[in-house]
Amino acid sequence: MTQQEKTEIVYELKQAMKEQIQFSMKEILDVVKDSYTILNDKIDTVKNDLQEVKAELQEVKTRITNVEDRLTNVEDRLTNVEDRLTNVEDRLTNVETKIDIMSEDITSIKLKSETFDTAIISHTYDINRLKKVNSL
Repeated sequence: MTQQEKTEIVYELKQAMKEQIQFSMKEILDVVKDSYTILNDKIDTVKNDLQEVKAELQEVKTRITNVEDRLTNVEDRLTNVEDRLTNVEDRLTNVETKIDIMSEDITSIKLKSETFDTAIISHTYDINRLKKVNSL
């Protein structure tokens, strides 16, 4: 084999290797491009999912705020009811006190009535005795 033939073979081998390397590089670039596209799609999907989660989280926060407001309203109403119950208790205590006073007054009136009845009976007895004495 001559030097020329050797050189041509080496050249052809280099060309074949160069073509093979270029083909492999093209395949690698295609894989990288496909991977890039797939990853970008997944990133977009994650971004969209994240936006949905953020929107849902905001909705949950709004609902929690509404529930807190309602609880505050209920607490205010309970405080109002407690105040009213305290007022009713005070009124009942006042009524009980008045009933006790009226009961004492009634007892006093009964005692006075009994004393008056005793006095009337005594006077009636005296009058009847006087009538008897006068009729004699």
